[in-house]
Amino acid sequence: MESELRQRKPDQKPDNEETKPDSPKKRRRKLKPPTIVAPTPRPFTGPLAPNTRLQDVERLFEGQVSGAESFAMQKGVIYTGTHDGKIIRIKDGKISTVATFGNKPCGLEENEHICGRPLGLKFQSENELLVADAYLGIFRLNVKTGKFKHLIENDRSAKGVYFKFFNDIVKGSDRTIFFTDSSHKWQRREFGYIIMENENCGRVSWFDEKTNQMDSFINKAYFPNGMAIGPDGEYLLFCETTRFRVHKYYLKGEKAGQTETFISNLPGFPDNISPSSSGGFWIGLAYPGARSGSMPVIDFLYQHPWIRNMIAKVIDPRTFFRFIPKYGLIIEVNQKGEIVQSLHDPTGEVVSSVSEVLDTGNELYLGSFGGNYIGRLNLRKSKN
Repeated sequence: MESELRQRKPDQKPDNEETKPDSPKKRRRKLKPPTIVAPTPRPFTGPLAPNTRLQDVERLFEGQVSGAESFAMQKGVIYTGTHDGKIIRIKDGKISTVATFGNKPCGLEENEHICGRPLGLKFQSENELLVADAYLGIFRLNVKTGKFKHLIENDRSAKGVYFKFFNDIVKGSDRTIFFTDSSHKWQRREFGYIIMENENCGRVSWFDEKTNQMDSFINKAYFPNGMAIGPDGEYLLFCETTRFRVHKYYLKGEKAGQTETFISNLPGFPDNISPSSSGGFWIGLAYPGARSGSMPVIDFLYQHPWIRNMIAKVIDPRTFFRFIPKYGLIIEVNQKGEIVQSLHDPTGEVVSSVSEVLDTGNELYLGSFGGNYIGRLNLRKSKN
């Protein structure tokens, strides 16, 4: 899992004991970021050549939807989660609430752990929607009735370590579910510390609904994030956000149980990965501006852990990302992990960070964990 980036880190003992997480202040004092030497960023040439296609994006429901991280579509109806803990339905140009998993108060970040923060969404059957809530766990929601079942609660653990940051989810075969736990140390609202620390404290796990059993099969991953299943369920793809790459884990065949790099050295932090209508995958990129220019700022910081440590001790690291140059970028890759096209907004004024792409064939819907709108790009009209 560390073949693409060279690391020099301080000695530390693994946390194998089942203990409740430390307080945020205590964890910040324990922050010991390693030195990371990232590869030289890919040049913006060929299929990565800059264009302005994302500037054609139309902003839908601006000011009405906040934090549409992920999408799921069924019969032309779009479902997404919002920062105030809701699962909403978008049908015929109107928004309605399907469910809320947590309790009030909602709407403020300091209440996320109470209200909930839905992230990854995938349909398990026609009316059953699987939802990964960053704080509350994994749910199965009947989108027709609004009733839901709490499949995995947030007090469960694997290999003696509690789940702390549920992120994305995909369905396997025979009611098996795969999901990412981005960190067993930090919560979603502390994701800036995950980026600054850049340690392998995330996991990819499975859950069997029939037996109620679960376990982690990848135990040391760097901010594991979005997931997708390959054709015929042959393999599982998952993003390692802070290492700018996507991994492939084989579920079937001769390579079953093996992991290899699907694509590496991405021009930004890969958030979610989703199917494209051409048979490949779209990758949404957060903060592409952090890896651009003659001296990519995040690459520089990764080589100097003392600077990252200082930032993390003085301010919330997310404040730092407000000063990153704005840039919008999504890329499409084929099943071999090769980039086939990229869509840009070099100004970042229309689209900046993208968390997920929903491809309907004629349109792309763009989500953003921090945006207050849903982006829509008409592919027929937007061609450079």
